[in-house]
Amino acid sequence: MNHRIRWKTVGDKNTAGSRLRAFIPIKILSSRGLDCGLYSTPDDADVIIFQKTYTEQDILLAKELRSRKKKVVFDLCDNHYYNPDNSPSLAERASRLSRMVEVCDAVIVSSTELKKYVKHPSVFLVNDAVEEVQQNAVRKFVSGIFSSQRSSGKPSIVWFGNSGSENPRFGMIDLVEIMHALNEVNSRQPILLNVISDSQPLFQKYTAGAKFETRFHVWRRDSFPYLLSQNDLCIIPITLNPFTACKTANRVIVSLLCGVPVVTDMIPSYAEFSPFIRSGNWTNDILESLKGDKGKVSNGVRYIYDRYNDERVFSEWNSVIRSV
Repeated sequence: MNHRIRWKTVGDKNTAGSRLRAFIPIKILSSRGLDCGLYSTPDDADVIIFQKTYTEQDILLAKELRSRKKKVVFDLCDNHYYNPDNSPSLAERASRLSRMVEVCDAVIVSSTELKKYVKHPSVFLVNDAVEEVQQNAVRKFVSGIFSSQRSSGKPSIVWFGNSGSENPRFGMIDLVEIMHALNEVNSRQPILLNVISDSQPLFQKYTAGAKFETRFHVWRRDSFPYLLSQNDLCIIPITLNPFTACKTANRVIVSLLCGVPVVTDMIPSYAEFSPFIRSGNWTNDILESLKGDKGKVSNGVRYIYDRYNDERVFSEWNSVIRSV
């Protein structure tokens, strides 16, 4: 029997988590003969995967689906249990998450670290998929097209991502923590910082201490890979806490596939990429990387193609589906 697998997503194709953990897996699994798609009605589904969506309505729907003998799976890619300041709104969110998890037949997590926080007898690790648009970008980089278009003059450094929050602390605010290092680099070699994100006011706030040129670019799905590829270095500062420690390696993978070297703070999911990135001393690592890290990048790209391919996506998702 070809079971009907349906995803109920938290966002559309402009939401990174939904692309990597629903839309791309649907495409890959469908190409291998599985009946996959987006959720519409209970009558059109045998296995329903709630992709990071757990409203009160979702919990009621999950219970209804279970009562109709459907298999219900919950996919989580962030540690929404973490509540450092005992925020009432985050406490309510964590409570809803726990109730959603209790209803499901199985839970999927996006990182080994996140698995530690989920209390359920059936928890599976499924890695993020890799986007085709990024693979197209790296092919252009490897062929030399992008290298001729890189900005001349002072090196360009890029930070990209969701603008984030202060509670839990993650995102653009982490630029503040390394501003002294960036200013030190600039004193030795003038630099330009590009930020690709979703909030210009926060960009202005968190880069106020910069003694170098900064530019803000609105994140757009179609232009992002090209914008990223035009830089000489990607920086990923991270304030380590139970939220950021559970993050996937997606930003490292995206940067390497777009041909951009990486300097970062380390989290568990980045450890396997340590031969291909720099970490440990922000000032020295940036200066050394700007001298040339194409060898690290090309080796990292080969590693990603070997380990994070469509076959892995199919194998990990199919393992969960077969289990339930």
